[in-house]
This record gives sequence, C-alpha cells and structure tokens, in this order.
Amino acid sequence: DRTYPTAACRAGRALGGLSMGGYGALLYAFDHPERYAAAFSLSGSLFRPMPDDPEARAKRAIHMFGRAY
Repeated sequence: DRTYPTAACRAGRALGGLSMGGYGALLYAFDHPERYAAAFSLSGSLFRPMPDDPEARAKRAIHMFGRAY
C-alpha cells in the first residue's frame, strides 16, 4: 500500500492464482478473510491431501469420483 496506489480496504482486494498458486491463494484468503472480498483459483486443486493408507485412499477416491476410474 505504501508503494502502489491501492484500495487499502477489504472491498477493494481480491486474491487469485494459477495451479498451485491458486490453491495457495485460496488457503491464504481463507486464513485472512478480513483482508479479501474475493478469491479465485484457476486450475488449482481444492481437495485435501489423500490419506497415506491405501484402503483409505481407495475409499476416498470412490467417494469423490464415483466409478469414473
């Protein structure tokens, strides 16, 4: 805000990114909702990390994607 002419208020701020940056942008916006009025992710993953246990991974994949795989 000191360097560039910005809208130094929540209503004038949005955060976004592409791929991994989109995922990070959403996480950051969720951690700081008082700062951003909007957030967007372009081709970013919105899923929690898959479990390490193979059986739990399989159950989660079926739950998330049905029988697509």
